[in-house]
Amino acid sequence: MTGEYIRKRIEIGIAHVRVHLPLRTYLGSYRILFDLLLKKVVHPNYKEDEEKMALISAINKILYFDQSLGIEAYHLLAKRDLEEKNLKLEQLNNQINRFVGMVVHDLRSPLNGIVGFSELTMLSNNLDQETRENVNFILKSSNNMLQIVDELLDLSALDSGELNLEKKKVNLALLIDEACKSVAPFALKKEIEIQIDSDAENNVEVDIDRLKMCQVLENLLSNAIKYSRYNSVVNISVDICSNQVNVGVHDNGVGIPDDEQDKVFTAFGQTSTKPTAGESSTGLRLFIVKKIVEAHGGNVWFDSREGDGSNFYFSLPKNRDRP
Repeated sequence: MTGEYIRKRIEIGIAHVRVHLPLRTYLGSYRILFDLLLKKVVHPNYKEDEEKMALISAINKILYFDQSLGIEAYHLLAKRDLEEKNLKLEQLNNQINRFVGMVVHDLRSPLNGIVGFSELTMLSNNLDQETRENVNFILKSSNNMLQIVDELLDLSALDSGELNLEKKKVNLALLIDEACKSVAPFALKKEIEIQIDSDAENNVEVDIDRLKMCQVLENLLSNAIKYSRYNSVVNISVDICSNQVNVGVHDNGVGIPDDEQDKVFTAFGQTSTKPTAGESSTGLRLFIVKKIVEAHGGNVWFDSREGDGSNFYFSLPKNRDRP
């Protein structure tokens, strides 16, 4: 290697140092080393081949180290740029969620009015058959829309991190009974019986937000009813473990195809499985179930076979007896 070649290699290294402005404080110290090596290698009295090769090797190592630092600096800058873009996207997403929440909330009041007046109209004895059918259609459509509005409000609250839990000790058996009564009219329409295992009658208490967990049970039961066949059974089980309580909702419905089961707990995740009575579905209920249960420190899971029904479970931490 000639002195000119070595000079160029060292100058390249110095140029790298100058480019790495974010690391200039750290790298400036070894730029001085480059200058010293440059003076040493190209000195006219410098002829020892062995020492020259050692110095060249040292220069190459420093250049390689400098290049590695350059790659690291590039990754750091790229990471910072990505974090800034993610922050902007998060801020935009929060703005969209607030806007959707406001719009959906404003839709709820007029829908409640439509439902209320439709129910009052249905009580009248002066309606002919055609009018009664039309009013019933309005009532059914309004209730479906109200359900969608409520689920979108829940989704907006979950996405914005505004899921505030008001926890207190709740008797699980009473909570299950409350949820069963809430969905009983829907089960009755399809002649579906809701059975509760004997273990569910145990006097176990859990520290939960009663309204939110009642919503979880109602969503799971409604989902089971929706995909169950007429004149079938939906079963509720409770398994009391040492440190948690597992609740299961079991049906003998249409089941979920294996290749679509990863969609089940995702927002707007809908499978090709159709409700047995043409009921509507937004694909939000099970997503909401997952978020509420996880906010309580529990987990959700399921197993299903197409044509053989589904079993959905959730766990809750068990209250420990206090001294």
